[in-house]
Amino acid sequence: TEGDYSDILFALANATDAASLDAAFSSDSLKDYINALIVINDIKKAPSDFEGGLGYFLILYFVDEETGESCVATTGATSIVAQLCVAHARNMLPLRCKVMQKDKPTKKGYYPMHLQTSGL
Repeated sequence: TEGDYSDILFALANATDAASLDAAFSSDSLKDYINALIVINDIKKAPSDFEGGLGYFLILYFVDEETGESCVATTGATSIVAQLCVAHARNMLPLRCKVMQKDKPTKKGYYPMHLQTSGL
């Protein structure tokens, strides 16, 4: 929720070098993980300024299976938000999935994304 600084404070408390002091204030976009296998452990909802969107986006806390790295990324992709809301409501987290994006854009120029959750 807005005004909840616990994640930032946790990241700062666990900083091991000068570069990691800045990591608490940035996150990747889930678009940076197209075709990656990830395990989503937790999600948080945050308000969005994106015009015409859902009005919020999700902050994802996950592990990149290829690197073993714990990561944080954001997404406002409607399909992914819907998938993760259902997964969270039905206690399906942690969720192993592959981040997918269509090759062809929509008429408005967006490349739809979703999470592949089967056949992995």
